[in-house]
Amino acid sequence: MKDRIKTIRKNNKMTQVEFGNKIGVKGNTITGYETGLRTPSDAVIFSICREFNISEDWLRYGKGEMINENEQISLDDFAKSHNMTDIDKEIIMCYLSIPSNLRNSLISYVKDYFSIEQKPKTSTDEIAAELISAEEEYIKSNLNSVRKTGYPASNSINDTERKVN
Repeated sequence: MKDRIKTIRKNNKMTQVEFGNKIGVKGNTITGYETGLRTPSDAVIFSICREFNISEDWLRYGKGEMINENEQISLDDFAKSHNMTDIDKEIIMCYLSIPSNLRNSLISYVKDYFSIEQKPKTSTDEIAAELISAEEEYIKSNLNSVRKTGYPASNSINDTERKVN
């Protein structure tokens, strides 16, 4: 197990102190694990497997694949591991709630707009107008569900209140 723990740490390009902080133990404890002087507790093994998506059978016995391929990461786990704020998570959740055809349009637009090879093709006014149009299309696509459920499709302001600067 000592070599497998070291492999995990090295693959993640972490020092023993960084690795220890990630799983809740001190750096010198990691040194003990990697030299074989100490054996990690079940709780530490669980932490390693959880934090690095490692197969417990592989870590304990060297059996099977190192990485849990079928393991799905939750947004909260992902956010925590990437130091994301609540606003970061909300942005991702909003993005994921957009229908896939509109997401594809948004992705294409962002790629074109921020392309390093060319300058943006549109003005701020045109960008705002395109975003308003996309929002309106999204709202229209949800009208049927609004009629059925009675819940609003959007919290956006009325078209008459919108101004494009």
